[in-house]
Amino acid sequence: MKQLALRYLSFEDLTTKELHDILQLRTRIFVVEQDCPYLEVDGQDPKSLHILGYFAGQFNAYLRIVFPPVDSETYHIGRVVVGPDLRKKGLGTELIKAALKWTQEHAATPKIRVQAQEHLKPWYETLNFHSISEPYPWDGIPHIDMEWRASSS
Repeated sequence: MKQLALRYLSFEDLTTKELHDILQLRTRIFVVEQDCPYLEVDGQDPKSLHILGYFAGQFNAYLRIVFPPVDSETYHIGRVVVGPDLRKKGLGTELIKAALKWTQEHAATPKIRVQAQEHLKPWYETLNFHSISEPYPWDGIPHIDMEWRASSS
């Protein structure tokens, strides 16, 4: 299977078309598919790196890395999404690995966290994320905070 072609863009470098496509994909999945009315445009995009994934020339995978505030070293990976037609093909794993690699290359001692939907906990664990909270409801969906740890091998 082909790999994702990835683009790494700051908010300022996104074209209006790219921003439209990102918001359309995120809203389609997180608001409509998951039947979860919430404010998708949350103010975090301007302080994030956006990783856009293209498969067979089409935009269909995305995540953002929210940069830490000045008083922290913690990066947050979020809005991880793969279009419905391409799920279960390893593209989400490829996307997360790209985000982990980028963060390790651009931060001295990064802490990397996700606020994962609880049902995805086993998948995140395969990527060396470990629970650091108990499950909690967030916009009606059970979530769990997880932190990445570099493997010792």
